[in-house]
Amino acid sequence: MPNNQYAVEIFPLAEEDLENIYIYYFTESQEREVAAKVTGKLKEAIIGLSHMPKSHPQAQERRLRKDGFRKLICGEYVIPFLIDEDKKTVSVVRVFHGKMNYQKYL
Repeated sequence: MPNNQYAVEIFPLAEEDLENIYIYYFTESQEREVAAKVTGKLKEAIIGLSHMPKSHPQAQERRLRKDGFRKLICGEYVIPFLIDEDKKTVSVVRVFHGKMNYQKYL
């Protein structure tokens, strides 16, 4: 892996969030393509964290910032993640709709 590239790991709860987002869009639209497009964009953005994850802002909330959280914004969704510099790893913790009070779940 190049020195400036990070491995991306998706925590099980984040995987579950992506599945639930897919189910929601499929249920609402009755079209797999719609659900796949939304979750595909989210997954693409998550994979993109392998390059320059520090370009995304730190969490604004004091406790989350203190814990090292950064956030990726993708459409209506907030994707909190952590960076481990020693292991060159980005850990995606959850995937939340932006209207949620996601801080209480972290």
